[in-house]
Amino acid sequence: MSEKNDGGPAFPFSHDDHDGHGNTLCDGMSLRDYFAAQSIHPMIQQSRGDDGAWDPVAVAVGCYVLADAMIEARKQ
Repeated sequence: MSEKNDGGPAFPFSHDDHDGHGNTLCDGMSLRDYFAAQSIHPMIQQSRGDDGAWDPVAVAVGCYVLADAMIEARKQ
C-alpha cells in the first residue's frame, strides 16, 4: 500500500537544535490533517440525518477524501 501524500507540514518552523548543526525543521501538523480539520464542521452539518445524528466514521473519511482532493488540486 502506498503512502498518502500528506502535503508536507502545514505550519513548518525552524529552531536552533542546540548541537551546533544549525537549524532543524519541525513539521507539526501535516497539510492533509489541517485541510481535513478545516472541513469537519461543514461535513458534520451536511451529514446530519433527520434525527440530528451523524456518522463519525463517514464524516472522518469524507474529510480526508476532501483533503486529498485539495492536495491534488494544488499540483495544477
